[in-house]
Amino acid sequence: MDTSLTPSHGQPITVSAAGDTTLYTPQANKRARLVWFAMSSPQSNTASVVATLKWSGATGAIYAQDMDAPDKFFHRTRREGTVGESLILNLSGAQTVRVNMDCEDFL
Repeated sequence: MDTSLTPSHGQPITVSAAGDTTLYTPQANKRARLVWFAMSSPQSNTASVVATLKWSGATGAIYAQDMDAPDKFFHRTRREGTVGESLILNLSGAQTVRVNMDCEDFL
């Protein structure tokens, strides 16, 4: 299941479906740059979940993190996708993960 979201830069996103969720897509003919990323999972989750952050066209992960209930992960980073690549969060199971990030478009 792919759910496309269109957040403004830095707006929190709640992901709860297993599988891929699109977190950010750059404007046409531009690349996306991830500069800061954080995830948290609430105590109300009933199980751990593996949260994997990746680019839509990449085979490898940017981050893969086991998220317990509760848990948190954050990292200041500079990761850049290729033209048109979206930033994806994959959850191994249907649990709640809250995402905060700062992205920007560039040529």
